[in-house]
Amino acid sequence: METACLNDDPCCSLWAKNGECFNNIAYMRIHCRKSCGYCKSIDNKQSGCIDRHISCSNMRLQGECIQRRQWMAENCQASCGWCNISPHDLCIRTALISQM
Repeated sequence: METACLNDDPCCSLWAKNGECFNNIAYMRIHCRKSCGYCKSIDNKQSGCIDRHISCSNMRLQGECIQRRQWMAENCQASCGWCNISPHDLCIRTALISQM
């Protein structure tokens, strides 16, 4: 069974633009598959504030917006209520919160 074509971190697109798909292959191949093009997204129109996973609303109810901040910020932005935060700011915020 093939893994979904998703990123695990909201910083993936920024890192990919900065060359990390080549500079940090081992990490990026696992955590930033979509941004680095290691997989094919079924719907390339999936951008903006949407949920990219079918279970986002249930995951939110289980507290995943806090417990798995980085993954949820990348894949469940709408369910977690993070639509008005730019991708760059979301990347920075989740990184700072994760360090606490």
